[in-house]
Amino acid sequence: VLLDLIVDVVVDVLVVLLVEVEDVVVDVLVVLLVELLEVVVVLLLELTVVVLVDVLVVLLVVLELVLIVVVVLELVLIVVVVVDEVVIDVVVVDFVVVVEVVCQSTLGTVMFT
Repeated sequence: VLLDLIVDVVVDVLVVLLVEVEDVVVDVLVVLLVELLEVVVVLLLELTVVVLVDVLVVLLVVLELVLIVVVVLELVLIVVVVVDEVVIDVVVVDFVVVVEVVCQSTLGTVMFT
């Protein structure tokens, strides 16, 4: 009977110790999991920020390239307009000279006859 009582007390003490150890282990595991989650979230946020910055840099480069293309197109347009004006002026001047020559020669022919 005494042995049964000692065994019962030892078993009860072991159960209490196991329950306490289980609580401590669970608490430690929860704290570790929370810390790990914090680290993972911070890393993900940092990676997200790095990726966002990279995306913004790429967008800026693309916008700069578009701006360069627009400037080049504007320069081409200016050259085309200037060349067009010069060509039109030359053609109009040549046409006026031809008309004057034709009129003078016609008038000269009419005057001589």
